Amino acid sequence: MLGYSAVKNGGFLTRLSAAKMFGLVETLGESVALTERSKRILSPVRPSDAAQAKLDAYMSVELFRRVFDDFDGHTLPAEVGLSNKFENEYKIVPKQVVNALKVLYESANTAGLFDLHGNRSRMIRPIILSTASSITDEASEAATNRDQAQESQESATNELRRGGGGGGSDNAGDADAPGFGRATVHPALMGLIQNLPAIGSRLGPKRRAALIDAFKSTINFIYPEDEEDVTIPAT
Repeated sequence: MLGYSAVKNGGFLTRLSAAKMFGLVETLGESVALTERSKRILSPVRPSDAAQAKLDAYMSVELFRRVFDDFDGHTLPAEVGLSNKFENEYKIVPKQVVNALKVLYESANTAGLFDLHGNRSRMIRPIILSTASSITDEASEAATNRDQAQESQESATNELRRGGGGGGSDNAGDADAPGFGRATVHPALMGLIQNLPAIGSRLGPKRRAALIDAFKSTINFIYPEDEEDVTIPAT
């Protein structure tokens, strides 16, 4: 097995222990079996299966995940500095620090954590995509949704300009005509509608609040409260 003549061989036991640490094998009595993670690496259905399984294997080692969390996207310390961190903060036995660092770098490289930066000075979580065809499909779907949203917005805008499809005066929708009818949308409100993000867009809380405030202010400006309808509480 793995080139070893006996399962009690020290080298075999070391490699077996490492495989278990990464969640690649499991032992059942005297038997050793591959885990689902290792099967995704060895026999992936999609290329992304192997990439994700390798990343999961790296992150399953507590020490390695701590290093990633501490330096995610930031420049790693020089090897001597990282060695000091391993010994002083991570409490790695001094004699094991050099080997631990070696395995860390090799494992991070296998997991694709150095791919985006191009060298081993930074760990960045890799972008794992399903397949080239799915990327194309997703891009096509996004473009279709964008076009549909734009068409819907233009349709709604045109409908508003026409005064809701009827019932307005002959000048409805003509902002330049004097005395245009009630069905016409006020230019201030139309300006807000035309500058709305595409339907389905995600808005941050500040942007959403700003849009809501703008609409409230515009409505209050266009449709002032009737003072006769205001009830003054009795004193």
